[in-house]
Amino acid sequence: MTSNALPIKLTSRRLPGLDGIRGVAVCWVILYHFAADTGYRWLDALAIRGGFGVQIFLVLSGFIITTLLLAEESRGGVLLGKFYVRRAVRIIPVVTGLLAVLAIFQSLGLIALQSADYWASLAFVRNYVEGSGETAHLWSLSVEEQFYLVWPALFVSLPGRIPKAIACAAVFVIAEGYRSTIYGFSALPPASVGNQTQFHVAPLAAGALGAIATQGRALSASAINPAGLIAVALFPFVPNVFRFGCVAVIICAAAYGQGAITRTLEFTPLKALGKVSYSLYIWQQPWSIGPLSAWPAWAKAACVVGFTLASYFWIERPAHRFNSRFR
Repeated sequence: MTSNALPIKLTSRRLPGLDGIRGVAVCWVILYHFAADTGYRWLDALAIRGGFGVQIFLVLSGFIITTLLLAEESRGGVLLGKFYVRRAVRIIPVVTGLLAVLAIFQSLGLIALQSADYWASLAFVRNYVEGSGETAHLWSLSVEEQFYLVWPALFVSLPGRIPKAIACAAVFVIAEGYRSTIYGFSALPPASVGNQTQFHVAPLAAGALGAIATQGRALSASAINPAGLIAVALFPFVPNVFRFGCVAVIICAAAYGQGAITRTLEFTPLKALGKVSYSLYIWQQPWSIGPLSAWPAWAKAACVVGFTLASYFWIERPAHRFNSRFR
């Protein structure tokens, strides 16, 4: 492999550039939930489009999971059982913690949840089952968990990277064609039905395709940096179907490039946000909608920050150490 080639395997360390991507995505989600109708036109316009922050997370999930699968494959084969255990340990404990706290709040009369909020969230079908606003954001976790169940099994059944890339490209085209036929070329589906998995397969496929392209030496380090800058420039002006591709290219540049995108995303506060982005995404929701959203701003901020840090240090990090046994 020449010095100009991209790495073939993802090491076990967290890539700082990807933490920066997570930081951007979670900031956009929070802006969407908390900063609408500020009176500042530019901020309101940005907040309205903040729903795309979740799409960034989905592209990133497709990229990371596929890269991990490719790394395992290069080491002799994918062990699906261990893979599923790692994903479950990564996702389920934090969600369980949220639901436990919400159950306490409900017992105190602070909120009113339905039974579906609990069982549908734990079964990761919340994107198909109606519930309360405090758990509405778990639709995206449901999409990801369903992806984690299906894609690894399909991955190991496809021989070689070219068939895998073709499968990802075909899924992207079919999924976006289906969504665009119903809702148009530029718009995301309405939340009432648009949280269903079939409307969010395309960003996952885009991320997976990006992973296969970079790990398969289809792109070089000298090519990915300018490609990433072009994707950043195009992102605000293209329809969502092309934004998924832009995000995938930006993620590749962040992970494997050495240019301006990587340096920007390695900004320390952005990386710090990225590291806690999962817990922050989980815990911001109850204070952005429903009775708890009426609390004073300082109280909401204190609760979100407090529960996020507690979740990260007491749930996420122990789960990460437990997961190291299954690598």
